[in-house]
Amino acid sequence: MPFDDVNIEVRIGNRIRELRKAAGLIQKDLAEKAGLSKATLSKIELGQISSPISTFSRIAKCLNVNFEDFLRADDYLNCIVMRRDGPRPLSSRKAPYGYRFEIISDRLFNKNFIPYFITYDYDPRSKGCPNFVHEMDEFTYVLEGELDYYFESECYHLKPGDSIFVDGSHPHGGRAHGPDICRALLFAVKR
Repeated sequence: MPFDDVNIEVRIGNRIRELRKAAGLIQKDLAEKAGLSKATLSKIELGQISSPISTFSRIAKCLNVNFEDFLRADDYLNCIVMRRDGPRPLSSRKAPYGYRFEIISDRLFNKNFIPYFITYDYDPRSKGCPNFVHEMDEFTYVLEGELDYYFESECYHLKPGDSIFVDGSHPHGGRAHGPDICRALLFAVKR
């Protein structure tokens, strides 16, 4: 399915629904296993809400697949050039803690990582620390703006050119250090 035909929420939702049905599960069963309400899972499957990567990772674990199986296209390539103005799967809605993600490429063969552009929008009303947990490690490189990156009980203030690598199985996440947005390159790495 071409990237510009549907947004990323719809694409992931369709794939989750396909995999859930293939596993012989009804929405209620998968929702309970993933720690979600049936209404939330329904909205995810319909592409009506954007969820954090950690939620998708929990759903994937319940379906005995990898998170990247939600993102894969049917055709895999050995080499991909992504042009600056070319179409990419893009999160059209902000996920919790005010970020949007854009998948750089999902059609690489035998890959062990998923590359993203992440845009963190500054929101002075945000309180608390992001506490995403999933089964992939993350490498984040700040391109522009400033980022407060939370890992367990620590907060690291990152500026353009700074990077951080974290074990995704520990609470973590980023937030723009206002008043401007922050853009970063993120690689989610399989263990």
